[in-house]
Amino acid sequence: MKKVIAFCLTAAMAFSLIAGCQATPDKPVVVQKDLEQMIEKATEEDETQQDTSLAACINTPKKYTTSFDGYNGDLIVNVNAAVTVPESDGISVARIGKHEFTQGEADRLMEVFLQGETLYQVDLSMTREEIQEKLLTYYGMRDGSIPIDMDGENPQDKEKLQQTIEYYEKLLKEAPETKELCPANTTFHAPDTLINPDAQVIEGTATVNEKASYFYVNNGFFSENNIETVFINAKMHLEGNYSACPYSVLSDGELKDIQIPDSFKMSRTDAQNAAGEVLTKLGITDMTCVSIQYAVMPEEVATGTVVAEPEAVITPQQLETGKWAYCLQYQRSINGIPITLTSHNGTHHEEEGDVSMPWPYEKLEMIVDETGIVYYYYRSPYSALETITEDAALKQFSEIESVFEKMFPIIYGHLDEEGTDYMLKVDITEVELGLIRITEQNSRDTALLIPVWDFFGDVTIIPYEGDPYQFSDNDSLITINAIDGSIIDRNLGY
Repeated sequence: MKKVIAFCLTAAMAFSLIAGCQATPDKPVVVQKDLEQMIEKATEEDETQQDTSLAACINTPKKYTTSFDGYNGDLIVNVNAAVTVPESDGISVARIGKHEFTQGEADRLMEVFLQGETLYQVDLSMTREEIQEKLLTYYGMRDGSIPIDMDGENPQDKEKLQQTIEYYEKLLKEAPETKELCPANTTFHAPDTLINPDAQVIEGTATVNEKASYFYVNNGFFSENNIETVFINAKMHLEGNYSACPYSVLSDGELKDIQIPDSFKMSRTDAQNAAGEVLTKLGITDMTCVSIQYAVMPEEVATGTVVAEPEAVITPQQLETGKWAYCLQYQRSINGIPITLTSHNGTHHEEEGDVSMPWPYEKLEMIVDETGIVYYYYRSPYSALETITEDAALKQFSEIESVFEKMFPIIYGHLDEEGTDYMLKVDITEVELGLIRITEQNSRDTALLIPVWDFFGDVTIIPYEGDPYQFSDNDSLITINAIDGSIIDRNLGY
């Protein structure tokens, strides 16, 4: 759950340099040559590393500790990090491709999530009863019995409140008593609004477990790479925004000051078992659960008065009275080793003026409560094409240390220039070996999964005037290719 902070712009500028520090090569052949060299290096055999664990092969310590400054002292880096290596004898390099949902997969999704209920066309109109309920709330704001809240805007905006009341009073005069339900088309078809002429979608609403539900499968609505499916099964306000997830996800740090209600009895194991059962029914076998966090739907969403955003800030009272659940995130695994989870989407353009369509990273997320799956989101599914090697030759960890200590001050070098009005303190707390998807030159439909080292931690911005601010996020501060030691930009995917 992310909060708006005073230094968010400064922080964004600090991290944006990762994208800027590695310019796109002028000649495509340079990238291609480097990629070929990397694959050649990955497939080299080292007779001294046979029959040993992956951690032993590259002499990985359990802890990595060091400290260093930037060139002008405005950057301080402290490393006291646990080093995480998959329990395996080797790590793969594989080629993957894009995957569009088939009609058979869509049918299976509807079978699993709709549970035999009819899918109806999306109807954004409101009945008289729904409008009257909204008017009662706005009347309460007008007479002072309810605090004015106009979608988070100025609480004293009585003029906007009156305009809203007049809008709904006018709407009420022509509103129907009930909605006429029309069955939705459950085969892939072109959407009513064509953005990509080749797009194919299935969309509709249903009543599942006595709750209003939304179902959507999309092959290329906004662009050829916009592939996703969404299912939401929660009592929520649907006016104008069916696809908004009504839950806010809590980070582990935020739980320190939050009391989990005694009424929430579900365990993480229960949630993972429920999600795993659904994946089995869907025929998805190559995804690994890499994160389980608490999620909360505020009480007012459950009663149908507001839609929460997945990362919106909710109040202590809402945490106490809201509907609790678990948010589970899955990553594709190759021979049991998953792609490392970060919050990067991989959708940045390579260079200014680039008209190629970004290819988002694969993402599979579920929210589970005692009733089952209340939110399912799967974006940019991959298809496994080939395994290039199951045992990539990696650099020794000491070599990765050298790359990190040399490149980190360079990447964040603009913060170390004379004239800056703040310092940046970085505390690296975890170093993790995993996989990442990188772009293949001259191919927009395939990519490679390769091993990388990611460095995670906390960042503190220390202005020369004012109070410091520390923030944590699931963004890798630097990603190093475990095969050749090159720096990889997660925003660009190479």
